[in-house]
Amino acid sequence: MTWKRGAEAASKREPSSIRANGSASGVKPARLTLMVPVRVAVVAVSVLGTLSVAVSCLVPPPALAPPPRVREPVPVTPYAFEVPPALAKSTLLLEAEAGSTTGSIPEFSTQLYTAGAEASGRRYVSLAPGQSVTWRAPRSADSVVVRYSYPDSADGRGKDGALELRVSALPTQRLPVTSRFSWAYGKPAWGSNDVWASEPRRGSPRHFWDESALKLPSAFAAGATLTLLNPASSEQTLSVDFIELETVPPELTAPQGSLSFADYQPAADGVGDDTAKLEHALADAAQQKRVLYVPAGTYHIASAQMNEGTLQGAGMWRTRFVGPTAQLRFGGEPVRVADIAIFGGTTQRDDKSDVGNAFTGRPGDGSTLERIWVEHMKCAFWVAKAGEERGPTRLRISGCRFRDLMADAVNFCNGTTDSMVDNTEVRNSGDDSLAAWSPEHGGPAGGHNTFAHDFIQSPWVASGIALYGGGPFRVIGNTVQDTVTTGSGIYVSANFGAHPFTGAVEVTDNVLTRCGAHESDPGGPTGAIRVLASDLDMDAEFLFRHDTVREPLESAVSLQGPRRMTGVRFEDLVLEGVPLIADVRPGARGDATFGRVTVQGEARYRNASQFLFALTHE
Repeated sequence: MTWKRGAEAASKREPSSIRANGSASGVKPARLTLMVPVRVAVVAVSVLGTLSVAVSCLVPPPALAPPPRVREPVPVTPYAFEVPPALAKSTLLLEAEAGSTTGSIPEFSTQLYTAGAEASGRRYVSLAPGQSVTWRAPRSADSVVVRYSYPDSADGRGKDGALELRVSALPTQRLPVTSRFSWAYGKPAWGSNDVWASEPRRGSPRHFWDESALKLPSAFAAGATLTLLNPASSEQTLSVDFIELETVPPELTAPQGSLSFADYQPAADGVGDDTAKLEHALADAAQQKRVLYVPAGTYHIASAQMNEGTLQGAGMWRTRFVGPTAQLRFGGEPVRVADIAIFGGTTQRDDKSDVGNAFTGRPGDGSTLERIWVEHMKCAFWVAKAGEERGPTRLRISGCRFRDLMADAVNFCNGTTDSMVDNTEVRNSGDDSLAAWSPEHGGPAGGHNTFAHDFIQSPWVASGIALYGGGPFRVIGNTVQDTVTTGSGIYVSANFGAHPFTGAVEVTDNVLTRCGAHESDPGGPTGAIRVLASDLDMDAEFLFRHDTVREPLESAVSLQGPRRMTGVRFEDLVLEGVPLIADVRPGARGDATFGRVTVQGEARYRNASQFLFALTHE
């Protein structure tokens, strides 16, 4: 997926190998949006304390207000999936600034091109050589993930180092760190085969953070002391964002009647190439209608073809595929992939290829990806249609973790329908963490797609969850934290050459913390929730209910044109630390209604387009 933003350009793109199979034709045509100044009177309503807002003084004169559109009833078609319950998180995150440290804690920052803007909670600890940060573990665990930022090399290729991890009575552990998978510079060249510059001389640094995971030789008990030390012998000052604790589940054994990959004598050392053997085993298992079981081990692969069948690992901490181009390529029949990890070696974003995507191709209808860990890739899965009329239906991605990516984690593109991402964690994605895009050149519109109970942290570009045309959609019970630039927690947008929205777009029970951005492509800041009518009128039903917004960078909600939007309704919003309830940007057209808004603290509405936009408060 590719964004060209604002004056830089304007397009969203899918990999060329997908286009070759008939799903796309390239970069969407750039559009120039002219914002015509309008002389308006801006009215602000302040709300103090905790109360429900019910004011209507910002409605423009009846003669000037755009009349509401009358919609024909839309037949309601059931979704393929019931919304599942939210699963308990298996990890516990301890912020570095909440520990005790001999290092320093920089000030809270949301300023673009700073490490603070991309940090969890916008705070972190800086450790010079010999300095440390210490926590007391609230619970037992036997593994850690540390999020850190390590200095780049002068040539931009990165360099390696190590931290020392000391856990109570356990032997000191060496935790490798590197800057080979982080740092991006300059003005992005969206749509190219090298979107981000790697040379520090280009300036405007971003993508500061990376992670290192370590399975300990034994578990530590609740109350244990954990210390991360930057060795005195180190020549680098580095930063620590947090440490994450987890108890690794027991190794999964081979299902009864399964075929074992061990029988194919793979190298399983992370060095020898196991691609051909894996493809052979997958084909045999599919032909025999058996599950392929891949035991614990590290398997170096390139792009491996998986046409159909089931690949079962021993657990995402235990069965790991690695390699600069590690990938599973689907061939059109139903598949199930579960309990593995794919750790790539992607250091650049190539928008002309699907190289760097953990999964690619078109899986058959009814496919599932479960409990999969993806890291250091471009995308986890940009869903293709691969020669068919449209993308798959009834695809479910559940219980996964997608981290440290150069672009989207998942994009339901090319007419993907009746599909769902649920109970999945996305952290440090380089574009929309979860998206559904229905490009007109990609076949029929997608719809009946669901994002439910997902946990999204710190996308270093763009939004947490983004919808681009098609529908209907459900966005239910998700958590999004710490968006940085040109994005929002939840973004509903008619742009990038998408089909019109249809049916109901339901955004319910989501929690958005420190979301929005100080700047965006069409101009101006963005809210934690953003609705943008850029290319097309938006006249479907857009219902936002029971959502919570905390400490947004700008506003809780931003509404922006220049095309018309109608049928936009917000009900039972809960707002904490919100300066602006709604920010109607200049040139916006249409109407929106707010009902039963609960505000903690002081907030107001701002309508900079009140002669073109009817903003109603009930």
